[in-house]
Amino acid sequence: MRTNKYLNLKNFSFILLSVLIVITGCKKDNSTVNPESPVFIPNPLCFTAEEGGVTIMMGSVSKTTTLDDRGINRNIEYSFDKNNWERFSVGTTLITLDSVGDKVYFRGNNPDGFNIYHLGNIYFITNDKKIAASGNVMSLIDTTCKSTTIPEDFSFMYMFSGTSITTAPELPATTLAYGCYDKMFAFCNNLTVAPELPATTLAHSCYSGMFEGCASLTATPELPATTLATQCYAYMFSNCDNLIDAPELPATVLSETCYLGMFSRCDNLKNAPKLPVMTLAKCCYKEMFDGCVSLTTAPELPATTLEEGCYMFMFKDCENLTTSPELPATTLVKRCYWEMFNGCNRLNNIKVHFTEWDDDIYDNATYRWVKNVSSSGTFHCPSSLPQEFGNHCIPEGWTVETF
Repeated sequence: MRTNKYLNLKNFSFILLSVLIVITGCKKDNSTVNPESPVFIPNPLCFTAEEGGVTIMMGSVSKTTTLDDRGINRNIEYSFDKNNWERFSVGTTLITLDSVGDKVYFRGNNPDGFNIYHLGNIYFITNDKKIAASGNVMSLIDTTCKSTTIPEDFSFMYMFSGTSITTAPELPATTLAYGCYDKMFAFCNNLTVAPELPATTLAHSCYSGMFEGCASLTATPELPATTLATQCYAYMFSNCDNLIDAPELPATVLSETCYLGMFSRCDNLKNAPKLPVMTLAKCCYKEMFDGCVSLTTAPELPATTLEEGCYMFMFKDCENLTTSPELPATTLVKRCYWEMFNGCNRLNNIKVHFTEWDDDIYDNATYRWVKNVSSSGTFHCPSSLPQEFGNHCIPEGWTVETF
């Protein structure tokens, strides 16, 4: 293990204390003794080499012409043994882990946040050698690792994006901030295990793009929050090519664009989550399964009152989807079904409950919603709905059954 500068090793002296205790003539004490509270041991962010020759450094994206100490020189230290710590300089210090199993630890005292977004973002850079990340990422905020509050917007944005990590560190924070984990692990192609996400109160864009492009990720963490925030899960698992099963989504209160593109372009996703929420939000499910070419069954959509753009592009280009979910809403709103099934070339069955088409030129509720679906199929609708055909209405060549 080495860095790009000479590291002075400190000499240690050890004192061996021997204590002889002689106990004579004592009765056994049967009184109850309360054990001492366990001592909290910090567990700093750690990298462990899974291949020899791993290199680690940190880069920065500047938001200003010149980055001052607060902008680029955060309080960052590294250690090979968790006892001796050295200053880490962004863009300068280069660490090499020569052998499999070699470790390096990181910590810092940054109570105002690790990434000050208006000045710039700091992120790790590794070569293509595999490396495991572990420990507590909050050690970059608080050296004691006791804090569970992220103090600044975008604190860990891009932190491990594009690195060669195979596992992620712990993310124990329960109080999140705007965009705090935005694209944190995006395009980590070797990441196979996602961290637990214990927060139940979310923040705007907190998990946005978090695992986007993680091609090796096969399982998702639990998402326990029941009240969502704007864009909280936007593109969270987008382009996760090996993801087959989606996590359960227990949320009962949605927010604008909360599920935007959450599983878009997940080529192998076969099992969609249940979506039982009855009260929608603007663009809440927009692009949620866009391009999921292996999806054959859509989740039920029971809401009877729609919101602007709520299902916009939701199943676009889902090539193996044959039957749409029943659409029970009786009144359309602008862009609610905009291109919803566009490109679903095997789709051959749709059932709706609305009674009028939307003639708005610019914000048409069903704009190109059935373009490029199957050339034959069955359209179920109320008898009062005008039988108009085309990409914005009933697919050409389909049979109409009324009720």
